[in-house]
This record gives sequence, structure tokens and C-alpha cells, in this order.
Amino acid sequence: MFWLALALSLALSPVHAGAQPTATAPHREAESVSRALRVTVPHLSPARRRLYARLMVAAARRHGVGVGWLAARAWVESGFRSVVSVRFRTGPGGTWRQSWGIMQTEVHRHCHPEYIGRERELLRPEVSFDVGAADLAYWWRRHESGRCRCAGPWWRHYKWGYAVPARAQPRGGWKMENFRRRFRRAMRAVADSATVGSS
Repeated sequence: MFWLALALSLALSPVHAGAQPTATAPHREAESVSRALRVTVPHLSPARRRLYARLMVAAARRHGVGVGWLAARAWVESGFRSVVSVRFRTGPGGTWRQSWGIMQTEVHRHCHPEYIGRERELLRPEVSFDVGAADLAYWWRRHESGRCRCAGPWWRHYKWGYAVPARAQPRGGWKMENFRRRFRRAMRAVADSATVGSS
């Protein structure tokens, strides 16, 4: 029974085809992520960097998204700070909304209603990274399926939902992609230094 349940869970798990997890061992990848965070998010303490790196790698692998995308979204949403946004009213009917945690997950009747009354759980980094990675995987799959009619990068849906407004265009380049490039460069630099040190 255990193996059947395991097989079903693996078969049904979402896959982000554009950023498959590498064959790197999780602990080695987490070390690279931790060092990349030291360069790109310097306000994090060493202990916090190591914790976040482990959680990010686990969440990214679990949901099949690239850890660089997860890191970039965390930076854009909160700067890697576990915060609670002010309440705001938007959308059809003026729905009250509020965002929680590092990944700034919204909780209302149309978005993660399972956390209504339990919003503070999203302040825990392990929960925030996991829910954020699952959301990124969802939007990637929807965008790649051809059902999305919005032009532009797939990850904009994380903020805007199903309908991305035309005004959501930056003047100085995409903040998320800029951060992801810096983060990936930092990870490559770590990998290169490790290769040199072992030769």
C-alpha cells in the first residue's frame, strides 16, 4: 500500500519542464544556494541563509520549479522577510485581500481559502516557500498549456492571477529576471570555485 501511494504521488506531482531539478545532491545544492544568498541577500544571517537554502531546495524539488525562480519571487515579494501586508481591497466586488510571509501568499475566498483563519502559518518559512513553489508550478503549467492568453513572462501570474493587465510592464527590465540572473551567476561562481578547489 505504501509503494502504491508513493507511485501515485510521484505520478501526480507537478513538473516545471523549463527548470528541472538537477542531479546535484540536495545538500550540495543547498550549500550553493546558501552561498548565493550571501551575495544577493546580504541582510540574512548565516543561520537564516542556511535554513532558507535547505527549505528552498526542498520546496523547489518537491514542486518541480527551479530554485532560482523561487529565490527571485521571494526577493520581489518581500526581500526574504516574513511580513504581513496591509489589507487592501481590489478585484471584482472589491474583495479584501492581505498577503502573508516571505512569498506574500494572498488568502481570501478565491485564493488559498484553506488558510482562512490560519494565515499566520504562512509566516513560517517552510510553509511559505512550499506554498509559493506550488503556486509558481501551477502558473507555469497553465501558461505552457496554451490556455493563457496573456503576453509576457509566465511568472507575472503569481502577482496578477489569471488576467495580467497590460500596464504591468517595467521600464528598467523585469526585477524578477534581473535578480534571478544575479542569483544564478552567484550559484555558478560557487560551483566553479568548488571545481577549482577539487582539481
